[in-house]
Amino acid sequence: MPAPAPTATASMIPTSLIPSYRGLSDGFLDSLEALALAPEGGWWRDVLAHRELVLAVRAEYLNVYHRGAALFLIGQRQGRVVASTHAKYLVRQRQGAAELRADATFGLEADTAFWRRYEGPQTLDEMLRAAVTLAGPEKTGVHDLVLADPRVIDVEISLSGAPIGLPGDIGHAADAVVPGPPQNRQDRLDVAALTERDGAAFVTFHEAKHFTNKELRAANGRTPPVAEQIARYRATLNHHADKLAGSYQAVCRALVRLDRLRQTLSGTGAISRLDPLVSRVADAPITPGIDTEPRLVVFGFDEDQRQGAVWQSHKARLTNEFGLRVYAVGSTKGRSAAAFR
Repeated sequence: MPAPAPTATASMIPTSLIPSYRGLSDGFLDSLEALALAPEGGWWRDVLAHRELVLAVRAEYLNVYHRGAALFLIGQRQGRVVASTHAKYLVRQRQGAAELRADATFGLEADTAFWRRYEGPQTLDEMLRAAVTLAGPEKTGVHDLVLADPRVIDVEISLSGAPIGLPGDIGHAADAVVPGPPQNRQDRLDVAALTERDGAAFVTFHEAKHFTNKELRAANGRTPPVAEQIARYRATLNHHADKLAGSYQAVCRALVRLDRLRQTLSGTGAISRLDPLVSRVADAPITPGIDTEPRLVVFGFDEDQRQGAVWQSHKARLTNEFGLRVYAVGSTKGRSAAAFR
Protein backbone atom coordinates (compact mmCIF):
# COMPACT_ATOMS: atom_id res chain seq x y z
CA MET A 1 0.00 0.00 0.00
CA PRO A 2 1.25 3.53 -0.72
CA ALA A 3 1.73 6.10 1.97
CA PRO A 4 -1.59 7.80 2.79
CA ALA A 5 -2.26 10.93 0.81
CA PRO A 6 -2.16 14.19 2.72
CA THR A 7 -5.57 14.88 4.21
CA ALA A 8 -7.71 17.68 2.82
CA THR A 9 -8.90 19.88 5.65
CA ALA A 10 -12.41 21.26 5.79
CA SER A 11 -11.12 24.80 5.32
CA MET A 12 -9.59 23.81 1.98
CA ILE A 13 -12.83 22.43 0.52
CA PRO A 14 -15.91 24.62 -0.02
CA THR A 15 -19.22 22.89 0.64
CA SER A 16 -20.92 24.12 -2.53
CA LEU A 17 -20.59 22.77 -6.06
CA ILE A 18 -18.76 19.59 -5.01
CA PRO A 19 -19.89 16.32 -6.64
CA SER A 20 -20.71 13.43 -4.33
CA TYR A 21 -17.34 11.74 -4.77
CA ARG A 22 -15.14 13.52 -7.29
CA GLY A 23 -14.98 16.69 -9.33
CA LEU A 24 -13.64 20.24 -9.36
CA SER A 25 -15.80 23.36 -9.42
CA ASP A 26 -15.37 25.90 -12.20
CA GLY A 27 -14.13 28.36 -9.60
CA PHE A 28 -11.33 26.06 -8.46
CA LEU A 29 -10.35 25.27 -12.05
CA ASP A 30 -10.27 29.01 -12.77
CA SER A 31 -7.93 29.46 -9.80
CA LEU A 32 -5.65 26.66 -11.05
CA GLU A 33 -5.50 28.27 -14.49
CA ALA A 34 -4.70 31.67 -13.00
CA LEU A 35 -1.96 30.18 -10.83
CA ALA A 36 -0.33 28.54 -13.86
CA LEU A 37 0.07 31.97 -15.43
CA ALA A 38 1.21 33.75 -12.25
CA PRO A 39 4.86 34.33 -11.21
CA GLU A 40 4.34 32.26 -8.04
CA GLY A 41 2.94 29.33 -10.00
CA GLY A 42 6.26 27.81 -11.05
CA TRP A 43 5.74 24.64 -9.02
CA TRP A 44 2.30 24.10 -10.59
CA ARG A 45 3.66 24.65 -14.10
CA ASP A 46 6.38 22.08 -13.37
CA VAL A 47 3.78 19.57 -12.17
CA LEU A 48 1.64 20.03 -15.28
CA ALA A 49 4.62 19.64 -17.58
CA HIS A 50 6.09 16.51 -15.98
CA ARG A 51 5.19 13.36 -17.91
CA GLU A 52 5.82 11.05 -14.94
CA LEU A 53 3.15 12.60 -12.72
CA VAL A 54 -0.49 11.54 -12.55
CA LEU A 55 -3.24 13.98 -11.58
CA ALA A 56 -6.12 12.42 -9.63
CA VAL A 57 -9.31 14.45 -9.22
CA ARG A 58 -10.93 14.28 -5.80
CA ALA A 59 -13.84 16.24 -4.28
CA GLU A 60 -12.60 19.79 -4.85
CA TYR A 61 -8.93 18.92 -4.54
CA LEU A 62 -6.23 17.10 -6.50
CA ASN A 63 -3.71 14.43 -5.59
CA VAL A 64 -0.50 14.32 -7.62
CA TYR A 65 0.93 10.79 -7.76
CA HIS A 66 4.25 9.26 -8.69
CA ARG A 67 4.57 5.47 -8.39
CA GLY A 68 1.75 5.32 -5.86
CA ALA A 69 3.14 8.16 -3.74
CA ALA A 70 0.94 11.23 -3.23
CA LEU A 71 3.54 13.95 -3.76
CA PHE A 72 1.08 16.83 -3.49
CA LEU A 73 -2.41 17.54 -2.28
CA ILE A 74 -3.69 20.65 -4.04
CA GLY A 75 -6.74 22.39 -2.60
CA GLN A 76 -8.16 25.84 -2.14
CA ARG A 77 -8.42 28.05 0.92
CA GLN A 78 -10.30 31.36 0.81
CA GLY A 79 -10.02 31.50 -2.96
CA ARG A 80 -6.27 30.75 -3.00
CA VAL A 81 -4.70 27.54 -4.28
CA VAL A 82 -2.70 25.80 -1.57
CA ALA A 83 -0.56 22.67 -1.78
CA SER A 84 0.91 20.33 0.82
CA THR A 85 3.26 17.37 0.77
CA HIS A 86 4.67 14.84 3.21
CA ALA A 87 8.00 15.81 4.76
CA LYS A 88 9.57 12.51 3.67
CA TYR A 89 9.49 13.73 0.06
CA LEU A 90 11.54 16.79 1.02
CA VAL A 91 14.60 14.83 2.16
CA ARG A 92 17.69 15.91 0.21
CA GLN A 93 20.73 13.84 -0.65
CA ARG A 94 23.22 16.56 0.23
CA GLN A 95 24.34 15.53 3.72
CA GLY A 96 25.92 12.08 3.97
CA ALA A 97 26.55 11.65 7.68
CA ALA A 98 24.86 13.05 10.76
CA GLU A 99 26.84 12.88 13.98
CA LEU A 100 25.09 11.69 17.14
CA ARG A 101 26.18 14.30 19.66
CA ALA A 102 26.78 13.91 23.37
CA ASP A 103 23.44 15.57 24.14
CA ALA A 104 21.69 12.85 22.02
CA THR A 105 20.90 15.23 19.16
CA PHE A 106 21.84 14.56 15.55
CA GLY A 107 24.03 17.00 13.71
CA LEU A 108 21.62 17.81 10.91
CA GLU A 109 21.94 20.92 8.80
CA ALA A 110 18.38 21.87 7.88
CA ASP A 111 19.26 23.50 4.57
CA THR A 112 21.15 20.45 3.30
CA ALA A 113 19.01 17.73 4.86
CA PHE A 114 15.62 19.03 3.65
CA TRP A 115 14.14 21.27 0.99
CA ARG A 116 12.90 24.37 2.81
CA ARG A 117 11.54 26.10 -0.31
CA TYR A 118 10.59 25.13 -3.83
CA GLU A 119 13.49 26.06 -6.09
CA GLY A 120 12.30 24.89 -9.48
CA PRO A 121 12.38 21.61 -11.42
CA GLN A 122 15.37 20.34 -9.44
CA THR A 123 13.23 20.34 -6.28
CA LEU A 124 10.50 18.37 -8.03
CA ASP A 125 13.05 15.92 -9.43
CA GLU A 126 14.45 15.21 -5.97
CA MET A 127 10.93 14.75 -4.61
CA LEU A 128 10.34 12.14 -7.32
CA ARG A 129 13.59 10.38 -6.43
CA ALA A 130 12.51 10.27 -2.78
CA ALA A 131 9.23 8.67 -3.87
CA VAL A 132 11.03 6.09 -6.00
CA THR A 133 13.00 4.82 -3.01
CA LEU A 134 9.70 4.06 -1.26
CA ALA A 135 7.98 2.34 -4.20
CA GLY A 136 8.07 -1.43 -4.61
CA PRO A 137 7.82 -3.33 -7.91
CA GLU A 138 4.02 -3.49 -7.77
CA LYS A 139 3.46 0.27 -7.47
CA THR A 140 6.17 0.90 -10.05
CA GLY A 141 4.53 -1.48 -12.51
CA VAL A 142 1.06 -0.01 -12.01
CA HIS A 143 2.50 3.47 -12.60
CA ASP A 144 4.04 2.35 -15.90
CA LEU A 145 0.71 0.87 -17.03
CA VAL A 146 -1.18 4.04 -16.09
CA LEU A 147 1.20 6.28 -18.04
CA ALA A 148 0.79 4.06 -21.11
CA ASP A 149 -3.02 4.20 -21.12
CA PRO A 150 -4.67 7.52 -22.13
CA ARG A 151 -8.10 6.21 -21.07
CA VAL A 152 -7.14 6.06 -17.39
CA ILE A 153 -9.14 8.68 -15.48
CA ASP A 154 -8.43 7.84 -11.83
CA VAL A 155 -5.98 6.02 -9.55
CA GLU A 156 -5.86 5.03 -5.87
CA ILE A 157 -9.66 5.06 -5.63
CA SER A 158 -10.78 4.94 -2.01
CA LEU A 159 -14.44 4.13 -1.29
CA SER A 160 -16.19 3.19 1.92
CA GLY A 161 -16.78 -0.55 1.98
CA ALA A 162 -20.27 -1.89 1.25
CA PRO A 163 -21.96 -4.74 3.14
CA ILE A 164 -20.77 -8.14 1.98
CA GLY A 165 -20.89 -11.63 3.35
CA LEU A 166 -23.69 -13.40 1.55
CA PRO A 167 -23.02 -16.80 -0.02
CA GLY A 168 -21.95 -16.44 -3.61
CA ASP A 169 -20.39 -13.00 -3.23
CA ILE A 170 -17.03 -14.39 -4.32
CA GLY A 171 -17.45 -15.17 -8.01
CA HIS A 172 -18.92 -18.64 -8.46
CA ALA A 173 -17.81 -19.97 -5.06
CA ALA A 174 -21.23 -20.38 -3.51
CA ASP A 175 -19.89 -21.40 -0.12
CA ALA A 176 -17.46 -18.49 0.19
CA VAL A 177 -18.18 -15.77 2.73
CA VAL A 178 -16.22 -12.61 3.46
CA PRO A 179 -16.44 -11.97 7.20
CA GLY A 180 -16.41 -8.74 9.12
CA PRO A 181 -18.53 -5.58 9.33
CA PRO A 182 -18.10 -3.03 6.52
CA GLN A 183 -18.57 0.15 8.54
CA ASN A 184 -14.89 1.05 8.97
CA ARG A 185 -13.53 -0.58 5.83
CA GLN A 186 -12.04 1.51 3.07
CA ASP A 187 -11.68 -0.27 -0.25
CA ARG A 188 -8.90 1.10 -2.45
CA LEU A 189 -9.04 0.19 -6.12
CA ASP A 190 -5.93 0.76 -8.21
CA VAL A 191 -7.26 2.21 -11.48
CA ALA A 192 -10.40 3.48 -13.21
CA ALA A 193 -10.42 3.69 -17.00
CA LEU A 194 -12.92 4.36 -19.76
CA THR A 195 -14.02 1.72 -22.25
CA GLU A 196 -16.49 1.87 -25.11
CA ARG A 197 -19.12 -0.72 -26.06
CA ASP A 198 -21.55 -0.26 -28.93
CA GLY A 199 -20.97 3.48 -28.86
CA ALA A 200 -21.58 3.84 -25.11
CA ALA A 201 -18.91 4.77 -22.56
CA PHE A 202 -18.33 2.83 -19.36
CA VAL A 203 -16.01 3.30 -16.40
CA THR A 204 -14.15 0.09 -15.56
CA PHE A 205 -12.19 -0.59 -12.38
CA HIS A 206 -9.00 -2.58 -12.03
CA GLU A 207 -6.89 -4.24 -9.36
CA ALA A 208 -3.31 -4.74 -10.52
CA LYS A 209 -0.98 -7.34 -9.02
CA HIS A 210 2.63 -8.24 -9.63
CA PHE A 211 3.09 -11.84 -10.76
CA THR A 212 4.97 -12.65 -7.52
CA ASN A 213 2.17 -11.41 -5.25
CA LYS A 214 1.13 -14.31 -3.00
CA GLU A 215 -2.45 -13.06 -2.91
CA LEU A 216 -2.93 -14.47 -6.41
CA ARG A 217 -2.52 -18.04 -5.21
CA ALA A 218 -3.99 -20.49 -2.69
CA ALA A 219 -3.93 -24.22 -2.14
CA ASN A 220 -6.80 -26.28 -3.50
CA GLY A 221 -9.84 -25.93 -1.31
CA ARG A 222 -8.82 -22.45 -0.15
CA THR A 223 -9.86 -19.08 -1.52
CA PRO A 224 -7.05 -16.91 -2.92
CA PRO A 225 -7.00 -13.58 -1.05
CA VAL A 226 -7.37 -11.70 -4.34
CA ALA A 227 -10.74 -13.40 -4.95
CA GLU A 228 -11.98 -12.11 -1.60
CA GLN A 229 -10.60 -8.68 -2.43
CA ILE A 230 -12.38 -8.56 -5.80
CA ALA A 231 -15.61 -9.67 -4.12
CA ARG A 232 -15.38 -6.74 -1.70
CA TYR A 233 -14.72 -4.35 -4.56
CA ARG A 234 -17.66 -5.74 -6.56
CA ALA A 235 -20.05 -5.13 -3.66
CA THR A 236 -18.64 -1.66 -3.04
CA LEU A 237 -18.97 -0.62 -6.69
CA ASN A 238 -22.57 -1.83 -6.81
CA HIS A 239 -23.26 0.14 -3.63
CA HIS A 240 -21.82 3.40 -5.03
CA ALA A 241 -22.59 2.99 -8.76
CA ASP A 242 -25.24 5.70 -9.18
CA LYS A 243 -23.20 8.46 -7.58
CA LEU A 244 -19.99 7.32 -9.26
CA ALA A 245 -21.51 7.84 -12.72
CA GLY A 246 -22.07 11.56 -12.19
CA SER A 247 -18.79 11.98 -10.37
CA TYR A 248 -16.74 10.44 -13.15
CA GLN A 249 -18.31 12.67 -15.75
CA ALA A 250 -17.20 15.58 -13.54
CA VAL A 251 -13.73 14.01 -13.34
CA CYS A 252 -13.52 13.89 -17.14
CA ARG A 253 -14.53 17.55 -17.40
CA ALA A 254 -11.81 18.54 -14.93
CA LEU A 255 -9.16 16.40 -16.67
CA VAL A 256 -10.02 17.94 -20.05
CA ARG A 257 -9.62 21.48 -18.70
CA LEU A 258 -6.34 20.61 -16.99
CA ASP A 259 -5.05 18.94 -20.15
CA ARG A 260 -5.92 22.01 -22.22
CA LEU A 261 -4.10 24.15 -19.67
CA ARG A 262 -1.05 21.94 -19.99
CA GLN A 263 -1.18 22.19 -23.78
CA THR A 264 -1.45 25.99 -23.59
CA LEU A 265 1.61 26.18 -21.34
CA SER A 266 3.57 23.78 -23.56
CA GLY A 267 3.06 25.95 -26.64
CA THR A 268 2.45 25.24 -30.30
CA GLY A 269 2.39 21.59 -31.28
CA ALA A 270 1.49 20.21 -27.86
CA ILE A 271 -0.86 17.25 -28.06
CA SER A 272 -3.40 15.93 -25.61
CA ARG A 273 -2.40 13.15 -23.24
CA LEU A 274 -6.03 12.05 -23.02
CA ASP A 275 -7.92 9.67 -25.26
CA PRO A 276 -10.72 11.41 -27.25
CA LEU A 277 -13.21 9.27 -25.32
CA VAL A 278 -12.45 11.34 -22.20
CA SER A 279 -13.57 14.52 -23.97
CA ARG A 280 -16.66 12.78 -25.31
CA VAL A 281 -17.69 11.71 -21.82
CA ALA A 282 -17.01 15.21 -20.50
CA ASP A 283 -19.31 16.76 -23.12
CA ALA A 284 -21.96 14.01 -23.24
CA PRO A 285 -25.58 14.76 -22.28
CA ILE A 286 -25.70 11.54 -20.23
CA THR A 287 -23.34 10.10 -17.64
CA PRO A 288 -21.12 7.09 -18.39
CA GLY A 289 -22.12 3.61 -17.31
CA ILE A 290 -20.41 2.07 -14.28
CA ASP A 291 -19.12 -1.46 -14.85
CA THR A 292 -19.25 -3.01 -11.40
CA GLU A 293 -17.21 -6.11 -12.26
CA PRO A 294 -13.58 -5.35 -11.29
CA ARG A 295 -10.80 -6.61 -13.54
CA LEU A 296 -7.62 -8.24 -12.29
CA VAL A 297 -4.47 -7.20 -14.17
CA VAL A 298 -1.39 -9.36 -13.60
CA PHE A 299 2.03 -8.12 -14.73
CA GLY A 300 5.74 -8.60 -14.18
CA PHE A 301 6.44 -11.97 -15.80
CA ASP A 302 8.08 -13.38 -18.92
CA GLU A 303 6.67 -15.76 -21.51
CA ASP A 304 8.02 -18.87 -19.76
CA GLN A 305 6.31 -17.86 -16.53
CA ARG A 306 3.08 -17.03 -18.39
CA GLN A 307 2.96 -20.50 -19.96
CA GLY A 308 4.15 -22.37 -16.85
CA ALA A 309 1.89 -25.15 -15.62
CA VAL A 310 1.82 -23.85 -12.03
CA TRP A 311 0.62 -20.36 -12.97
CA GLN A 312 -1.85 -21.72 -15.52
CA SER A 313 -3.50 -23.84 -12.84
CA HIS A 314 -3.79 -20.84 -10.50
CA LYS A 315 -5.15 -18.65 -13.30
CA ALA A 316 -7.71 -21.33 -14.21
CA ARG A 317 -8.99 -21.34 -10.63
CA LEU A 318 -9.29 -17.54 -10.61
CA THR A 319 -11.25 -17.46 -13.85
CA ASN A 320 -13.26 -20.68 -13.69
CA GLU A 321 -13.85 -21.29 -10.00
CA PHE A 322 -14.09 -17.67 -8.83
CA GLY A 323 -15.29 -16.01 -12.03
CA LEU A 324 -12.61 -13.30 -12.12
CA ARG A 325 -11.74 -11.38 -15.28
CA VAL A 326 -7.98 -11.82 -15.44
CA TYR A 327 -5.76 -9.95 -17.91
CA ALA A 328 -2.09 -10.97 -18.13
CA VAL A 329 0.03 -8.14 -19.55
CA GLY A 330 3.60 -9.34 -18.92
CA SER A 331 6.33 -6.72 -18.70
CA THR A 332 5.38 -3.08 -18.05
CA LYS A 333 8.64 -1.54 -19.29
CA GLY A 334 8.32 0.35 -22.56
CA ARG A 335 4.68 -0.64 -22.88
CA SER A 336 2.54 1.37 -25.30
CA ALA A 337 -0.65 -0.73 -25.48
CA ALA A 338 -3.50 -0.10 -23.05
CA ALA A 339 -3.71 -2.65 -20.22
CA PHE A 340 -6.98 -1.49 -18.64
CA ARG A 341 -9.99 -2.58 -20.70
